[in-house]
Amino acid sequence: NYAVPVKSGISTGYKQDFESQPIGWISYGYNNSWEWGVPTGGPGNAASGEKVYGTKLNGNYDNYANMNLMLPPIVLPEGNAYLQFKDWYRLDNSSHDDHVDYGHVLVSTDEQNWQQLSRFTGNSENLWTERQIDLSAYAGQKIYIIFNVTADAIFTSSGWYIDDVALSNTSHTTANVELEDLQQQKLLARQLENEPQTNKKVVNLDTIQPTKIQNVMAPTATITPTAVQPMSLPLGATVSVLESGRSVTTNPIDGSYVINAHPSGEFTLRAETYGYESADQRVNISKNGTVEANFTLNPISKGTVSGTVTNKQTGQPIANATL
Repeated sequence: NYAVPVKSGISTGYKQDFESQPIGWISYGYNNSWEWGVPTGGPGNAASGEKVYGTKLNGNYDNYANMNLMLPPIVLPEGNAYLQFKDWYRLDNSSHDDHVDYGHVLVSTDEQNWQQLSRFTGNSENLWTERQIDLSAYAGQKIYIIFNVTADAIFTSSGWYIDDVALSNTSHTTANVELEDLQQQKLLARQLENEPQTNKKVVNLDTIQPTKIQNVMAPTATITPTAVQPMSLPLGATVSVLESGRSVTTNPIDGSYVINAHPSGEFTLRAETYGYESADQRVNISKNGTVEANFTLNPISKGTVSGTVTNKQTGQPIANATL
C-alpha cells in the first residue's frame, strides 16, 4: 500500500516575490481594488523586482472599502512560525472621530471568525519597510491570513502595497515585529483630548470584521461563484494545452485555473493529477476572446501492490527495504 500526501496549503519555507503569477492568492470584498502588477501609483516601484500586490496600482483606493487580500491556506508545523513581508502604505487619517482608514492583518482558522494580528493607519514615510508577525500561537493548525483595508466616506489615499512575502521558522530580527502603528495611538489620544464630550458613534477597532468571501478575484481574472465548481479539480492538478505545450496548475483554494495570452485557434485541453483519471476537452479560442472549460476528475480505482524484497544473491528477504 502507498500513502500519497495531498498538499493542503503552504507552510514555512514559502516565499512569494510576485514577479510571476501568485498562485492561490485571491482578493474580495466591498469596493475591492486589490491588484497584482507593476505599480505606477503609491510607491511607484516594488521593494524588489517589478511587481507587487497593492490596493490600486495606478491611483487611490475607493471610499467605503472593506477589501481583503488572502494568502493561500497555511498549514503551520509545530514550533515557531513568522509571517514576514515588506510593505509601503499611505492610509488617510486626516479626519476626526471614526473617519479614519485602517489596514489590518487578520487570521482565522475557519474563514468565518477573524482575529486581528495588527492594525495601523497613516503612512510608512514613503519607505518600503520590513515587517514580521509571530504566528507561533497557531502552531500545528491550518490558518487563513488576509490583508484588510477599511475606508470611510471622507477621503482616500494611495493605499497599501505588499511585496516579498515569506513564511519562516526563524525570526527576522531586523523587522518591525509589531506592525501596530504609533500614529494610530496618537490619533486616538488626540481625539479623546479634543472631543471628550462627543456623542458620535465610535467604531470598535478591536472587533472589526472583514466582508464575507464573495466576488472573488484572482491575480489575472475575475472569478464568480458560479464560474467554476469549488474543488472540481483536485489540489495540484495541471491543465495543459496539448498542441502548444502551455500548462498551469490549479488554484489551491477553489480549483480554478487561468491560461493567459494563448494564441487563437482550436485546441485540446487536458486536466490531470496523480490519483485521478485525466480528462480532455476541445476548445475554440477566438482572437481576444475568453473560453471557459470546467473539468471534474474521477478518482482512479485503487488496488494493492504486495510482494517480497529479497537479496538477489542469497534469496533471503531484506528487512526494512524502501520502495
